[in-house]
Amino acid sequence: MRFLILVLTAFLAIFTPAVASDYRAGQSVTVSMGDTLPDDLYAGARSVYIDGIVIGDVYAGAQNVRISKDGRVGDDVLAGCEEVQVYGPVGGNVIGFAGRIFIESEVMGDVLAYGGEVYLGKNALVHGNIYVGAGKIEIDGARIMGDLTGGAGRASLNGMVEGKVDLGLGTVSFGENYLAKGGTKLVLQEETTIDEIEYAPADLELSFAEKSYFFTSMFFIWGVVSLLITGILFVAVFKETARDMISFAQNNIFKASGMGFVFLIVIPVAVVILVVLIFTIPVALIGGTLYLILFYLAHIVSALILGDLMLRQIDSGFRNGRLFIPLIVGIIFVVFLPEIPYIGWLIDIAFVSLGLGTFILYGWQNLKPVKAA
Repeated sequence: MRFLILVLTAFLAIFTPAVASDYRAGQSVTVSMGDTLPDDLYAGARSVYIDGIVIGDVYAGAQNVRISKDGRVGDDVLAGCEEVQVYGPVGGNVIGFAGRIFIESEVMGDVLAYGGEVYLGKNALVHGNIYVGAGKIEIDGARIMGDLTGGAGRASLNGMVEGKVDLGLGTVSFGENYLAKGGTKLVLQEETTIDEIEYAPADLELSFAEKSYFFTSMFFIWGVVSLLITGILFVAVFKETARDMISFAQNNIFKASGMGFVFLIVIPVAVVILVVLIFTIPVALIGGTLYLILFYLAHIVSALILGDLMLRQIDSGFRNGRLFIPLIVGIIFVVFLPEIPYIGWLIDIAFVSLGLGTFILYGWQNLKPVKAA
């Protein structure tokens, strides 16, 4: 297993520089006020602060990502973290996978916001569309030049939308300054009438969702059984390596998650570049296959880490001698939490990032002695 991890880590290390102009990692990554970064920034850290200028894209996997009022990003921002704060202008799209996403600035492109809470304040001006999947979305004085679509558990809408609003929601409330020039169409979970909704726009169209249960799907059942069988085989064959990876991840959980998110985005881009170059298509196929294998195994590694953490919370004396128990407990979380409406796939990305980052960092740690030899 160690040899496999070393091979996969070496492959990832080879192809990341093909797309990463400026890669930075550590406890904190900062582009200071007055500094200008002429390339793209790839950052994996606990905190990422943009107080200066980044001419290209920002790809960040971290606990916190903040673009201050003095900061500016010339192109896209893609962040996977606990909290994203955008207070400075962005010249492209903002794509956020986070527990909380705050936007209080001008965004020239689209906003794809997937998280627990999404907030757009009075200083937010989005020139493109907004696609949202969240537990809660709040539009508080923001102006959106395109459409607002997606879904959320709760929505508070009190801003101007030049296009249409088309959302699937649990509950909704409107403010007196709400206006959608392209119309408002909502699909609610519970039946209600327009008269019961304060400040409801005159052109509001309401419909109601039919209830369905994901766990009755044969595809879901097949996925759970397959993951469990693969996980049992993984633990049985690579028991000592699995134990080492659990311990390693629990000591580097934020660093592993940030690194995993960066690689989750970077490697597909590298594979596409290799396909475009034509002569490197075989390498792209090998790389894509290895990436998919790691993507799947990342769920198993995350299940082991989460299961072990949960059992230690319940019983402080728990030791991971038998890995099958934490595997089963972890798989329950890994397969059921991503089914939460609107934010489930954000949770799945967090699981994959943790598992993938653990693979990469653990592999890199074991690769260093090989180089020295």
